[in-house]
Amino acid sequence: MTVTAVLVNDQAVDLGSVEYNVQITHARSDIKSTPEPSSASIILRGDPGLAVDVGDEIRVGVYGGICRFRGNVTDLARDHLDTTPATPVTTITAIGYLAKLGYLTTGEDAYSKETPRDRVDAVMADAGLDYLNAADNVLELAANNEPTIQPKLSYLQTLAEWSGGTYFDDCRGRIIFEDYGERGIAGNPGIWENAPEAFSFYTQAWEAFPANNAAPQIPASAVAWSPQWTKNLQTVINDIEIEYGNNNLYELTDASSIAAYGKRQYDLLTELHGATDAQERAQQILAAQAQPLWNLGQITVLVGRLTTVERDRVLALLSGSRVIINGLPEGSPYTQFQGIVEGWSETYANDQHLLTLSLSDPRASYQACAWQDVDASLTWENVDSTIQWYNVVVPDDLIGA
Repeated sequence: MTVTAVLVNDQAVDLGSVEYNVQITHARSDIKSTPEPSSASIILRGDPGLAVDVGDEIRVGVYGGICRFRGNVTDLARDHLDTTPATPVTTITAIGYLAKLGYLTTGEDAYSKETPRDRVDAVMADAGLDYLNAADNVLELAANNEPTIQPKLSYLQTLAEWSGGTYFDDCRGRIIFEDYGERGIAGNPGIWENAPEAFSFYTQAWEAFPANNAAPQIPASAVAWSPQWTKNLQTVINDIEIEYGNNNLYELTDASSIAAYGKRQYDLLTELHGATDAQERAQQILAAQAQPLWNLGQITVLVGRLTTVERDRVLALLSGSRVIINGLPEGSPYTQFQGIVEGWSETYANDQHLLTLSLSDPRASYQACAWQDVDASLTWENVDSTIQWYNVVVPDDLIGA
């Protein structure tokens, strides 16, 4: 059985007495979208063996010890199948803890001059929720003595836009805010603090936990191939104007992109403190968006075709994790695609498990090959002389044919 635990306020549903269908969604469908709270839809055909009410906490565990969702019930429905006796059908809709930030406000007090990481701490300090903070720790935000009272969730979205980052709730119910340059690090399940349960809770083999942030590979045999590659001008920005400080403006352009695609301007109003902060933010945006990128979009993984180790590594993926897709069909822009997970949806129906990953190009999250990552034995004679620095995402991109 793939789903091995549905817990209502820590009380287990008797899965042996029901047929179930579980659907879970996480984060967002693409990098352009606003992150959404995780959600779960659970259909139980038969008597679940306990009462369920709006507001109850729901947790879903799979494969003996992997938590895939934690949140609160928002909607309930009860129906009956026409059997003798009638079979009850219970539909439970639950939403992740990120949604709670939509009901809590910030801005009642002044904000200090501080980094985005400090500001996220200030916003989350009284939320009463577990969170991990990997927001930008270099940029500075100006002090604001007259902040606007608004939902914490709205302000996190604003901070993400100002500083270049994103946020989501993970499978354990924690809120994670990450700078694009640090994506996938805070939530890595190989970090000791991210494995807080008793040892007996974890049934995976020790080697199933990732020791670093290396991208796991998904074999072509486990993918239901229907890749849709898209590339367009909608996300191209080659002229960025950032308002910072006290109505100051900083503008940066990419001449080659303007020559190729025409001027595509974007104005960003921020509370960044100084010109250096505005310059760094502008450079980030142009580096990520001055050129159109191929987007793989979504792929569906047939989880039952993975080995246990492969399965556990795939289920450890969160928003921001890297993953490598192998064996792409002939005619694809790449034979192998290393993407960043933006979110996922998955369906469990008794012993079937389908996982659909939403992926983005690493460059859209400022993830590219660093100088120290290049093999020290690589000589200039073996470097592809036609490659642009912009297109060096992994060290192998430097090697000529």
